[in-house]
Amino acid sequence: MDSQIRIYPLEGNKILRAQIVKADSFGSLHFARPDYDPSSYRQVASLYKNFIVKKYAPVFGKTVIYDPYAVPASFDDPLIFDAAASLNKAFREEAFLQDGKIAFRKKETEEIFASLQKENRLLTAEGKRRTLTFLPVGDGLGFLSGSFSDASLAVNTSFFIMDKWDCASHFDRIGIPIGLMKENGTILNPPQYDREAFLLKKDGSVRIRKVSLKQIKVKIGDHVFEHGRNCRFYERTDCGRTPSGQTDLLICGNRLCAISPGGNTVVPSGGFIIKTGEDVGIPEEKEVAYEGLEDVIFALQVGNSVLIDGVPTEKFISPFNRFYDPFTPAYPPSVYPLNFRKARAPRILFGADENGRPVFVWIEGAGKFGHVAGEESEGATMADALKIAADAGMVNAIHLDGGGSAQILLNGKRALHLSDRDPLDHHEIERAVPMALIIR
Repeated sequence: MDSQIRIYPLEGNKILRAQIVKADSFGSLHFARPDYDPSSYRQVASLYKNFIVKKYAPVFGKTVIYDPYAVPASFDDPLIFDAAASLNKAFREEAFLQDGKIAFRKKETEEIFASLQKENRLLTAEGKRRTLTFLPVGDGLGFLSGSFSDASLAVNTSFFIMDKWDCASHFDRIGIPIGLMKENGTILNPPQYDREAFLLKKDGSVRIRKVSLKQIKVKIGDHVFEHGRNCRFYERTDCGRTPSGQTDLLICGNRLCAISPGGNTVVPSGGFIIKTGEDVGIPEEKEVAYEGLEDVIFALQVGNSVLIDGVPTEKFISPFNRFYDPFTPAYPPSVYPLNFRKARAPRILFGADENGRPVFVWIEGAGKFGHVAGEESEGATMADALKIAADAGMVNAIHLDGGGSAQILLNGKRALHLSDRDPLDHHEIERAVPMALIIR
């Protein structure tokens, strides 16, 4: 595995700094979840309170960021198979603002709220709107630096639910990874939102093309669902709520999370709904398997393409939520994209060179609250990323999750700086993420 740091000059004595890593083969790459770290909740809650809500106060009201796993809770709903979703549903339906304070219609829910406060697993951030929002933090977040001690390479990968607009249903929570992941011919996470994906085919060739959820089959127990044959698949790009009628099967990742007879169900951002006339009952096994893309052995679907067969992608190809269109349901990542040619940020690029070797590029971003121009990188525009990808020898490449999540670890160490910083002493803060690509 080869690694090098390159510096690119910008106007005004400013710089871009990038780390380029070339691995030996795609066969050595594996998807892996970081070890769950309970402190990830505190980090996300602090980020929301001290940066996100504070910066965008006019679009936020009272916002409760909480850990739904800290206090055991049970609600009698036989068609919801997710305890965290049941608690989120209770908070959303039973909590309200009374004279600016949070009140509850049921004592049981109020007691759970108080327990979370006592355990320091609930934090309230104050925006300027007179609204109340509950944001649960998932239990799949962890830190790359605290995981994979035996890995020679670890890189953050997927987009994940982060914004309040992404938490559309009771089943959405901060930290759910989004997009296709396939390894050794097995689909680990389904495609979503018709985004471009990096595909390594069985013959060794590489393709970047849009991949749709509706191209695959979903297996639940003995039932196999195929869009247009015995069911319809609904994502938030289709609608915010399914039509009435038949039965809705709510899928998040690789699990059946709920059954909704009669339809008219809010479509989750971190999942999708199968609407069917088949009677599936309540299967004992809630695991979901995916079939399709048989000619592909490795796949990753995250951000916009960078290069396709050596040709630069100079505009947004993958679909993005029209955040300012009030008639379009929000879907991840809600507050993206920024300006293609002007907005600077940390970037992670992933792809292949002309010899079919995997290539990663980490472009360092400007540190929040602690950036030194001329010494640290300014962060790259999407247009800058095209040039750096070509300079790194990439032929096909896509964007992985950048911003505060961007990092590459070689034998547990970072060569560049994280952009998230503490507002008091400006030390670097690693952001918790739900998924990585690693080489052991």
